[in-house]
Amino acid sequence: MVISNNFQLKKEDIFKALHNSLLFFVPLVMLYLPFAISNVSTDGFIWEDLKPNMFVIGSMVLYVLNFVYDLARKFVGENKYK
Repeated sequence: MVISNNFQLKKEDIFKALHNSLLFFVPLVMLYLPFAISNVSTDGFIWEDLKPNMFVIGSMVLYVLNFVYDLARKFVGENKYK
C-alpha cells in the first residue's frame, strides 16, 4: 500500500489524476463532435468548421480547471493506494 502524505505528490497521485482526466475527456469529446459534425457544410469541409463555439470552449476550460482541482486535492490531502 502506498500512502501519499499531505503536501506531497507521488507517482501514483499523478497517474490517478491523469486517469481521471481521461475519464472526464469523454464528455468533452461528446460535446465537441456533434458540434463539429453539425458545422460541416453541404459544400464540403473547411477548417473553419472545426472552430469551437463559446459553449465548447467553456467546457474545455472547465475540463482544465477540473484537472487542476483534482491534482490540487491529491496534493493537499492524504491518499492511500493499493
